[in-house]
Amino acid sequence: MATGEKIAPVPVPVSVPARSTSSGGGSWFSSIQNVYTAFQARRDTLGLSNPGTVDGMSKEVQRDVFLTNSMFTGMRADITKVFSASPMFQTSHAFSIGSQGLPPYTFLSSYGTPKVFCHATVDNDAQLSARFNYRWTDSFVTRTQTQVASGPGPFNVQVDNDYTGKDFSASVKALNPSLLDGGLTGIFIGHYLQSVTPGLALGMEAVWQRQVANAGPDTVVNYVAKYRGSDWIATANLSGMSALSTSYWRKLGEKVEVGAELNMQLQAGMG
Repeated sequence: MATGEKIAPVPVPVSVPARSTSSGGGSWFSSIQNVYTAFQARRDTLGLSNPGTVDGMSKEVQRDVFLTNSMFTGMRADITKVFSASPMFQTSHAFSIGSQGLPPYTFLSSYGTPKVFCHATVDNDAQLSARFNYRWTDSFVTRTQTQVASGPGPFNVQVDNDYTGKDFSASVKALNPSLLDGGLTGIFIGHYLQSVTPGLALGMEAVWQRQVANAGPDTVVNYVAKYRGSDWIATANLSGMSALSTSYWRKLGEKVEVGAELNMQLQAGMG
């Protein structure tokens, strides 16, 4: 090597550790998501189905066996005109004679699509009753009911929000909610029913109500249970007011069904 000759520097690659872009919050979120995913996978392996709603726990007995809702005195005639099938639109004229529970004349109108359902009735006393349902998703539905009397009668409003899951049902209901009296008044009801085995479902009902703003609210919690066999259904409802309601339904044949209800008021013994 000649004197005074310069040697060019040779670059040496140096590995620099990459800076982590994940934060502590992201790791916590990932852990929670993994736990939820594992829990959901465990639920799927149980083969649970939707247990129905708390309001409809005894519908097989009350709707299919008992005929109380279909009984009336006197005579009744309905005239229905269907204007459209899709969307559904129809009107009806209902006439009754000699009935104490039915008005002499009622006009009915219904309109329905896959997302919207409207139904309204008005009788000869100008009493209006209307229902409006809106399906936000396949699982979530909002239902409203309104009753208006022509005279000084009450004005009733009811709003239901129902969510139907794969193995549970939840709903929140409000009856005559108001903030006009200087505070929250009305009746608010929450339902939750969860399948724990393919046949057993457990749930609860919570009620909060206050009639006037200057009075304290009343709260009640009820516990419900439903068991479904191959051809029978048994339900129980234990109220916070010390009341027990049970029902039993059984299918005996293709066209034969039997059912029974038992209501008991539980009272503590007096010493």
